[in-house]
Amino acid sequence: MAEAIARLLGGYLTTYVVHADSGLVPARITEQFTERSDLRNGVFTDLGVLGGYAYTLVVQQHWFATLSGAIGGGPAAQFLRADRGTGTFRTNSMGFGWHAQLRAAIGYNSRTHYVGVVFNQENIGYPMARNDGFAWDVGNIRLIFAMHLQRKAPKMVEKGVRWLEQETPLPVAPD
Repeated sequence: MAEAIARLLGGYLTTYVVHADSGLVPARITEQFTERSDLRNGVFTDLGVLGGYAYTLVVQQHWFATLSGAIGGGPAAQFLRADRGTGTFRTNSMGFGWHAQLRAAIGYNSRTHYVGVVFNQENIGYPMARNDGFAWDVGNIRLIFAMHLQRKAPKMVEKGVRWLEQETPLPVAPD
């Protein structure tokens, strides 16, 4: 059994575009929200830095489990149009947005086959004018069955892999 912990540092650039023929908030509950929440068109853009940790456990050189999490933030801009019976509101604003990511995987990997389950979840939030906010999340679960190709890779790829193996210490040492 072997394990590894890695620090994660990275960045993100996200643009989320909304175009709807009606508001995103269902009509039967619009009264529970401010007039500006009846969003019809909008562009949300943000840029930031993420940091976190990843943990991998390897059992008998082929079975593995990995868990990682990262969180970060940075400047965010919103260009919005909301419609309500009382009129159309246009809002352009800047603020601080945030991202949070959680990823997990478990599986089996050998020289010829890979079988695994991978889970990915990302939450993103943007501040808006008048103390309102807009948040969305996306996630998926993937079941993967794969066979490693036995053909020889192109020379440029082989050269890159050899360089990477020399320059990067292996995160998990074989038993």
